[in-house]
Amino acid sequence: ALDEVMYLIEAGQMRAAQDNFFGTYNVMVAKAQLKGRQQEFYTPPLQLEHKEPEHTPVSNDEAQKHLQSLMERLKINGRKPAPVQKLKAKEKEPELIKELGPDPFDNPHEYAEMCRREGMPIPRNIQQLIDGANV
Repeated sequence: ALDEVMYLIEAGQMRAAQDNFFGTYNVMVAKAQLKGRQQEFYTPPLQLEHKEPEHTPVSNDEAQKHLQSLMERLKINGRKPAPVQKLKAKEKEPELIKELGPDPFDNPHEYAEMCRREGMPIPRNIQQLIDGANV
């Protein structure tokens, strides 16, 4: 039934697709019932229950023994743990004391004048703002 309405779904006509789907589905169910077949529902397979292993605390001596045996197996007897890294404070960049220039949207004329002085091209949208104000 979904295959028959997929073109409507791809075209974005969801309401028409829904109506056609229900109509097609009901026709298919009616034909199956005439043949004596019953509707089947999917039942998921049973899964084994997942159990978390319980944590049992051990004494410090026993933990040290396990750690030593692990270090022997991994052959890291002579190695020392890496030193803890220290974070250094960065100096904060000073805030801009002087403005970079006039705001192009608040003062388009001043911004255009600044662009002319510095030899930069005036952006098209700023030029349109200026031209629109003159008209």
